[in-house]
Amino acid sequence: MSSKENKNTWDIDSDIDIYAPIYEAPVDMEVRYIITPIAGGKRLQAVILLLDSGATWIRSYRPIVDEYKFSGKRVRIKGRPYTSSPYVQTVMGRHFEVEEISLASGETPFSTIPKTIPIPPKAFTIQDLEQRVHMWVHCVGNIQKVEVESSFEDKATLLLQDGQEVSVFLSKNSFQPPEKKTELSQWVGKTVTVLGNIKKNRKGVFLQTTRIALGNIDSCPIDNIQTKTKQK
Repeated sequence: MSSKENKNTWDIDSDIDIYAPIYEAPVDMEVRYIITPIAGGKRLQAVILLLDSGATWIRSYRPIVDEYKFSGKRVRIKGRPYTSSPYVQTVMGRHFEVEEISLASGETPFSTIPKTIPIPPKAFTIQDLEQRVHMWVHCVGNIQKVEVESSFEDKATLLLQDGQEVSVFLSKNSFQPPEKKTELSQWVGKTVTVLGNIKKNRKGVFLQTTRIALGNIDSCPIDNIQTKTKQK
């Protein structure tokens, strides 16, 4: 029997790199550039490209200092979307390999080039939140009630300035010492500032991946320590 006949159907052609990313056609388009201000699991702190369709692409796994000037801005990108090989351990989702990136036409640049991750804006109403779905804000409101959502997460209901309510999801990592998640029920009736990522489902907007602090403050802590200085 020949070697060809002996070859199993699951054998992979040796000329194929099974670890290579799967690239799509090049694009030249405008998107919004979003820096994640909070490091998550495995210290992931991605830079996200938000498309007009609401889809998101991963630009990098860490903030890029040279690109802080694009934070929250519309940018023009040229490059290739790609999906990582299933044989490579990576973050799920479509990624983007940047060839060129610049501020979109008509977008206002920062008055001075940021040296740290720019602070996400304040949100006081549902309209403020609706305008920034998939983006980050500091939401200010009064805690109305706290519910246990799971063994690791609580749900707090905030009353906003316009009389509307929004849910925010809080884990132990949402609190900065000496404050603790176990003390959250004692904050009912108090004003808080929540740094969070705005999501939306059929019930409306809500905040997740959060940090919380008592009072109406300028900014919750932002993770500026783990950065890339150049594009990958």
